[in-house]
Amino acid sequence: MAVGPAVANALQRDDMTQSQISPANPANDHILRMARAVREACVRAAVDGYEWGGLSGLCAEGRFEMAVDSVRALDIDGIVRGMHAELRTQGAPVRP
Repeated sequence: MAVGPAVANALQRDDMTQSQISPANPANDHILRMARAVREACVRAAVDGYEWGGLSGLCAEGRFEMAVDSVRALDIDGIVRGMHAELRTQGAPVRP
């Protein structure tokens, strides 16, 4: 699916923001990685919701509402649990 210019800009902004952030303490790297994972899931959910709204024939406002609902419906706990598991397998010090 092709994405509109606003969505493409949001995805490109992700790379710019990540390059500007550098953790002051390497021990905080896992927090930054988790935040990035949650942000990426939110962007993906919004894009998918917006696109599905378009395929469903919704107007721009309806598509936006579907995008917001998609972000609200995300399983944030699941994302965090998945990141914890990934970080543990890599030997990172994470708190339960």
